[in-house]
Amino acid sequence: MKKSVVLFVTVISFILFTAIPSQGQEWSKDQKEVWSCVENTWAGWAEGNVDKVMAGVHQLYVGWNSDDPLPSDRARMEKMFRKMMPQVKALDYDLVPARVTVVDNAAVAHYYYSFTFTMGEDKKPMNHKGKFTEFYIRKGNTWSLLGDFTSFDDEDED
Repeated sequence: MKKSVVLFVTVISFILFTAIPSQGQEWSKDQKEVWSCVENTWAGWAEGNVDKVMAGVHQLYVGWNSDDPLPSDRARMEKMFRKMMPQVKALDYDLVPARVTVVDNAAVAHYYYSFTFTMGEDKKPMNHKGKFTEFYIRKGNTWSLLGDFTSFDDEDED
């Protein structure tokens, strides 16, 4: 069960409605657009909306988390999300941007996350936190998540 939760949190590649740039940092229009993608994806999770989450994921997406031996593709991510989403209820989350770098039509977003949720019939809140690095690509005016890496700092054990 923990592995499923970890995978779930990994690909959440994504929530903060009130995130602000690092102290003293002024963000460019492109950096703000990329961070908005991060926020929108996490908002999709908070709403339980898999379609909204997947809308921002590139068709060639490949992501990896620190608990899996190999990266995972978009199809596997979506299958897992659709299976798990009805069981997960988001209680609270927070995202703290560390860096967002944009070069031409490519971007990298580094941030910290914390996520509190319940799973299935168990109403005991579970807490996960860690770091995300997400890679985005822009086609036209649209940014898409091309890949990510997640590191977990979980304190909850099953």
